[in-house]
Amino acid sequence: MTVQALSRYILMLAMALIMAGIIVKVKALWGGRYGAPLLQPVFDIIRLFKKSQVVSEAASDVFKAGPSIALASVLAAALPVPISSGAALISFKGDFVFFVCALAAGRFFTLISALDTGGSFSGMGAGRMITLSALIEPAFFIIIATLAQLTGKSSFSEIYAVIPTPVTDTVQSGFFWSFVELAQIWSDSYLLIPAICGNIVLLMFILAEAGRVPVSDPATLNEPAMITGALTLEVSGPDLAFMTLASFLRISILGTLITGIIVPAWVSPVTSLILYMFIMFAIAATIGLLESVFARFRLTHVPQFLFGATGIALIVLAVLTIGVNK
Repeated sequence: MTVQALSRYILMLAMALIMAGIIVKVKALWGGRYGAPLLQPVFDIIRLFKKSQVVSEAASDVFKAGPSIALASVLAAALPVPISSGAALISFKGDFVFFVCALAAGRFFTLISALDTGGSFSGMGAGRMITLSALIEPAFFIIIATLAQLTGKSSFSEIYAVIPTPVTDTVQSGFFWSFVELAQIWSDSYLLIPAICGNIVLLMFILAEAGRVPVSDPATLNEPAMITGALTLEVSGPDLAFMTLASFLRISILGTLITGIIVPAWVSPVTSLILYMFIMFAIAATIGLLESVFARFRLTHVPQFLFGATGIALIVLAVLTIGVNK
């Protein structure tokens, strides 16, 4: 574990709160309001930690431990993710499987915590979330498998070290030239269209994994649209803060995977960090715009949206497989 990797890991965690603030700010500006400060999610988390906790008499220790374990699982999932072309805290062959399993573990403990109370709304939300997770996870595995096939590598750090196409000896030094060379390499790369499609799939994965519009609406408690809101309906105080933090972190971690595809390893550390923050802000603004422009899908249409992500991923895999074999 290096100091640089640890500092980048902390940056990714901090970006989760900033991105949550940007999403709220964009939605407010789109609605013609000034909105809350960018750091309002931080104030909300602090406020939740100061509140007392209400636990149902029907709940067991599973309900009490679920939120903490869910947050720990998401933090563990972030360990193998390289930030802005730098080294990850841990890296090993097949670490993307560990990544998905850690996210799934966090989701599992969130679900059993909701089911443990025996509430009808919690059970309904858990059932819906299980269905949606089963539909979207194949798309993520296909995209990662595509990257692994293209590069011949089997870990996040190794894959991102060679994507996009390594630059030639004509690399220019300086902040401005790094942007120019990056734009030129991507415009000439045959990976441009697959990379765009891959990032679209990852963005759809973010919307499903973090329970955002159009898959779910975290701000509503209406029964027909209730998914993520139902899972935390009976959670309060510090446990609700853990659940909220886990949701924010999912957006930051998966957004970091998108930046890894766009920003190559040859860019200087300062430039890569600036690009990383710029792209993360753009992802948050995009989510805010999507939530402002689109309504939540009817529940019967959500599977079609998620199957669309899997279809795009399959097309990318098929096209690149045919291209490589030629």
